[in-house]
Amino acid sequence: MSEMSFKVKVNVMSSLIKDLHSEEETLFDGSNIFHRAEAIVKTCHECEGRRNQLAHSFWIPEFKSAPDLVMRLKESSKSKKGYTYNVESIDFGSLDSDIESIEKARDEINDFCQKLSIQYNRHHGIHGMEGCLENKLIINAIHEAVLAKARNLENENS
Repeated sequence: MSEMSFKVKVNVMSSLIKDLHSEEETLFDGSNIFHRAEAIVKTCHECEGRRNQLAHSFWIPEFKSAPDLVMRLKESSKSKKGYTYNVESIDFGSLDSDIESIEKARDEINDFCQKLSIQYNRHHGIHGMEGCLENKLIINAIHEAVLAKARNLENENS
């Protein structure tokens, strides 16, 4: 997997979910597995695009006249278009917003994976979890904790 690009990993995840679950299946919190996965895939591709745009640019710090801005320069040389470049001013708040979006996407992925793992007992490779997840009391306690966390997040976002 380490040799695979992020885009390919996301597409493999999407394919596995489609192969392992029916379109009607829901998680124990009531969310549809297919719809959640599709939303996560879309978010991952958006985050990847923005990350690539930021990571593969040349950055020029602004000076005393605009201390909260940086300049982003993107150069490209393609056979059809020839040499092109794009320059844009970006404020630090915008970069902070990008970071928050990526962190939110990470949290959504972790939440989704955690719920799938708990619901379908997919805990392969997690040392010590095999015995714990066979105990119904522990499974119910984990379900309740995850649902409480989801409710808290919903209340914070509304």
